[in-house]
Amino acid sequence: MKLSRILLSRALTALALLILTVALPRIVSAQTVAQNALALNISFNGADTTGTDDQLPAVDQFYTATKAYYTSLGKSMPGVRRCHAYVSWDVALQPAGSGSSTQEGSLVWLQTWLANEQGHCDDALITFKWYVGISCVYYTGCALGTTEEPPHPVEVGSALSAFLAKTWTGWTGTFAFTPWNEPNNAATSGDGFDNGDTVGARTAADYYLAMRDVCIPANGCSIAAGDFASNGNLWEDSIQNCADDDATLCGTATYMDTFKHYLNNDATAYGLASGFRPEVFAFHGWSDANDYLNGNANCDVVTTKTCVTWLTYYAFATDTHSANTSWTGVKFWDTEVGIGQDHTVASPTNDEQAQAAAFIMDLSSTVSSRFWRLYYTRAWESDGAYWSLICSDGTTIRPSFTVWADRQTSYTNTGSTCP
Repeated sequence: MKLSRILLSRALTALALLILTVALPRIVSAQTVAQNALALNISFNGADTTGTDDQLPAVDQFYTATKAYYTSLGKSMPGVRRCHAYVSWDVALQPAGSGSSTQEGSLVWLQTWLANEQGHCDDALITFKWYVGISCVYYTGCALGTTEEPPHPVEVGSALSAFLAKTWTGWTGTFAFTPWNEPNNAATSGDGFDNGDTVGARTAADYYLAMRDVCIPANGCSIAAGDFASNGNLWEDSIQNCADDDATLCGTATYMDTFKHYLNNDATAYGLASGFRPEVFAFHGWSDANDYLNGNANCDVVTTKTCVTWLTYYAFATDTHSANTSWTGVKFWDTEVGIGQDHTVASPTNDEQAQAAAFIMDLSSTVSSRFWRLYYTRAWESDGAYWSLICSDGTTIRPSFTVWADRQTSYTNTGSTCP
């Protein structure tokens, strides 16, 4: 992706004017919402538990439609085709043949997934986490044995080094990384621990720092800090209460405050320069989609400042407590979002799904052009799951498909239904 330096000026409702100097993708002037929407790269999460990724025909169909739409505008599709998989943090340390194609997160599963993604995806986002029955089971050198407790940051740094050094036979694409899936989420669907403990904010920060020390952007390696969950009340973890870079945390410090504090204070312990700032921060936008569909005031219109998308931006914008602007170069990836995971009335209709998709697109594009990627869950489900973009027959597209492919920020009810 070609980058350029520009001066970005954006008026934000209900807040002071923020003047930000950031690196933007192929952008040469202050951006409109429509321009920001067109510059946002849409990619896809996941595979089924066999690693075969049966959504690939739908993904191919999406990228074909997207390319055609951009060609009609005289533009090229933003970025490359991206995919996303979740694996055990020690996957590259597992001996050859560890696991199977039905054990998500294992070495054999990842090798199977990469083989299937080849030709359909150009850049694979790899997210590390703990998998019960896999992590520290196949890798006999793990100091933790089978105990369900977070690995030491040095261990995860070494594990990423092993991943980068490993030859992934048959895969010709590139990799990007997030250090630990939803470190603020104790559920097995989050970081994979089932003992009720979360990965502390300092541990999560140190995981990123240890991995960022070996994942060097100048060498073509890309890694995002954070990857916070937002479902339930976890959106509150994205609030920032304290001033940036104070010697001590304030008494009302949140998960975000603590995370940023240790990013700032522990960087040199992991070989990074004093004052180091992450290039990218990742978050999961489920809360915003759910709140919109459910009519929750927490995030019901694009100007609602408690949307996770807004909170994420504010945490890395000009500090409201001081004159600090050292975090304003951070870009954002929404690494996991769908439409209607938590719909309180019923499964969203096709039109509700499309309206929510347009809302997320509008929200991301209104808040800032620093939002570069959005990874959607999933393009297609064989049972017609309501966040899929293509009907269960595998051929008929839902209106949300067009919203994402055309980067629409508004949607008019069409009455579209699946067969």
